[in-house]
Amino acid sequence: MKTGGIDVPQDASFTSVRKLHHGGVIFEVDSVDTKVWLSCQSASQAFSENFGEETMIKDRTFQVIAEYVLTTFNPDSATSLTETEKSSKLRPGALTKAKWIKPLARHNPGQCSAFCTLSCKDRESANQAI
Repeated sequence: MKTGGIDVPQDASFTSVRKLHHGGVIFEVDSVDTKVWLSCQSASQAFSENFGEETMIKDRTFQVIAEYVLTTFNPDSATSLTETEKSSKLRPGALTKAKWIKPLARHNPGQCSAFCTLSCKDRESANQAI
């Protein structure tokens, strides 16, 4: 069977569904193949059309706190994330985003380092970053 122009995995199924306190819903799938299928834009669009216009499909990320990061690091820059992956010996694309724990505007003048959170694409990358 095809959905969104891509083959649906033969045994695709959801293993659990959990409603969050803010109204969101988490669907857990049975395999990496099902996740890859849902990550395809056309398949995710076809899937979310059944749940309303405000539906978003997000990949789960794993958060790691990085301590004493130089304040010259730019968490909004894809180049900074790529350089961090290389220097940390993470595979390319392992980091999806970074964010200062305390906004830069609230840092003390002359502050050289701060803590930030790194969002990792998978559990293995998060463990390797630690």
